[in-house]
Amino acid sequence: MNFFERLKQLTEAIFTYRYEVRNLKERQDEDRKDVFELSKEVNRLAALVQTQGERIARIEAARDADRAQFSSERAERQSDMTRFQYEVDRALLKINAARGLPQITAAEDDPTL
Repeated sequence: MNFFERLKQLTEAIFTYRYEVRNLKERQDEDRKDVFELSKEVNRLAALVQTQGERIARIEAARDADRAQFSSERAERQSDMTRFQYEVDRALLKINAARGLPQITAAEDDPTL
């Protein structure tokens, strides 16, 4: 192999190397763009997850508040029913006493109470 053939080979190698470097740079730029886009998407999804988590927390808090209110109202209604039953029993006792009848209360008359 003479000097010119070797020079030709080295020149081709240099051009091939430059071409490959240019392709690698282009691919690297594309990869950077892809990574940037993926990073933006991940950030968007993270914000969405956080927003949904906050929304779920608000809904759960509202549900717990509704349950507490329902329990309070239920206890109040049970108290009203007990008070009403007591007033009915007292009224029956007075009526039965006035008529001279045996003293039977509504609670004794209804086994479910």
